[in-house]
Amino acid sequence: MRFLVLILVWAICWEWTCEVRAQGIASREWQPSLRQTRDLLEAELKEAKGRKERSSLTRRLADIADAELFIVYLRLYGGLNPAEREALEQEQRQWLNARKKLAEDTAVYVKLFGPFDPGEREALAHAKDRATSGDGSMAPAGANYVECSFTDKRTKELEQRLKKVEGKQG
Repeated sequence: MRFLVLILVWAICWEWTCEVRAQGIASREWQPSLRQTRDLLEAELKEAKGRKERSSLTRRLADIADAELFIVYLRLYGGLNPAEREALEQEQRQWLNARKKLAEDTAVYVKLFGPFDPGEREALAHAKDRATSGDGSMAPAGANYVECSFTDKRTKELEQRLKKVEGKQG
């Protein structure tokens, strides 16, 4: 009897899960934006004077970039079939590992996306110099800047893929 109840519960949950997947995670009309918040932080960063303030602002910008990526990732994921979802999950895990290693090895970034923009190169050089000198005071700001840029590029890549998926569905 217990076994039959478990099978019934599993069947109900499976049906509900399939229905949720068919409907997508959220409607296409709901597209939260962090653009205004990001613009405000970028304006504050231009005026920032101290190292702590710059580190704090660049960390918040990197967090916003990550949230923007997460939104696009979920929207893309919701439009894929199970095999494509699994492939995207694997790809994203690899990308997250590459981003994690970015602070230690800039070659990962260059290999994936080509040469640095001048601002990225300067920020990273500054971060590495400070980190190796033992001071480390600018390292967080530089690393945050590069992380933000790396994440923005991934977001743009997934947005392009999302447009194709939505075009097929629409």
